[in-house]
This record gives sequence, structure tokens and C-alpha cells, in this order.
Amino acid sequence: MEIVVSFVISFSLIFILYLILVVFNKKARKKLKTGIEAKFLKKVYKVSLSKIDDKKFAYRIAFNNSIIIAVTFCTTGLFFDNSILQILLSFPILILLIIFLYSLTGRYYTRHE
Repeated sequence: MEIVVSFVISFSLIFILYLILVVFNKKARKKLKTGIEAKFLKKVYKVSLSKIDDKKFAYRIAFNNSIIIAVTFCTTGLFFDNSILQILLSFPILILLIIFLYSLTGRYYTRHE
């Protein structure tokens, strides 16, 4: 139960921060379409970002990144006490989650274009 509560709290805090700093900020929201996530979606899934609404894209990126950070924090921070082990395990978890969530996002956008 402790893990679920810490996941919900960390996810909520990260998502709220993303909303304030990126989604509600027009300049930052425009920069998302030139970011690494957008380049990955363009290259791998041939997603046309000009057809996608900026705000919906920003919400999806904020949701994905919040899940990635919260899951990584919960799996490494709560299960392991050794800092070196936490760092070593966080990188593969981050990479796997990024690939998984952004491939789902890419498939979603290719089907709904």
C-alpha cells in the first residue's frame, strides 16, 4: 500500500509541475514539437506533428513523462537502499519505459491521423 501511495503522490506532483511549467506556458508548449520526444515520433512512427493540437500533445507528453519518472522513482527508491544500486537500475528502467510509452504514443498517433 505504501508503494501505491508514494506512486500516486509522486505522479501527481510531477504532473502538476509539468502542467504549470509546460502545458500552460505557450512558449514551452511550442518547444515540445521540436524536442526529443517529437523527433522520436517523427522518425520512428512518421507522425505529422503539424496535424496534432499543441495542447493535447503537451498533455500527452506530460502524462508520459510523469509516469516514467514516478515509476522509476518508486521502483528504485523504495525497493533499494543502496544509492549506487539505485542509480545503476534507474537507467535501464528509464530507457525501457521511454521506449514503451513513446512507442504506444506513436502507434496511437499513426492510427488516429
